[in-house]
Amino acid sequence: MLDAAGISRRANILRFETGAVTLEAVMRAFPQGLHPADAAWIVQSPAGETGKGTFVDWLTRETGTHTMIRYNSGPQAAHRVVTPEPHPREHIVSQFGSGTFAAAETYLSRFMLIDPLAMAAEERHLYEMSVNDAFLRTAIDERALVITPFQHTINHLSEIVRGAPWQLRHGESVKRWLMR
Repeated sequence: MLDAAGISRRANILRFETGAVTLEAVMRAFPQGLHPADAAWIVQSPAGETGKGTFVDWLTRETGTHTMIRYNSGPQAAHRVVTPEPHPREHIVSQFGSGTFAAAETYLSRFMLIDPLAMAAEERHLYEMSVNDAFLRTAIDERALVITPFQHTINHLSEIVRGAPWQLRHGESVKRWLMR
């Protein structure tokens, strides 16, 4: 595929499946690295923790990626990033992109659930880890669903009525948003 400048680009589609793809395997498959204009999709495996956060941080550094796009999910996400620095920093990414430590910008798509209070708490942790511009490097699609403290309360009460243990769930907020 040629881009507007006539340069050939490729899309690398990587799918994490338990035991199938590791960071080492990706590095072996792409010994010269990946071009920053190439696309890499990171897909969640059903097994949960697959190293996506650390892999995306590595990929961002390796390719000089400018912007990470979070296309869906929300404040319940937990992508663990451990940086490759001599004194590694560690953070669980929920609302920002996994390339935040590598100075990439983050774009949160209209399919993201945004929790301003959780985002502020996450930004405080990033600030403590020497990332002092996370909000400045983050853009949010105006159509993204914002979870308010009032909606947190509704979600919590709905879980109690169902007899379920309350966790960080946003089903009621999403249901109300879809019904509007």
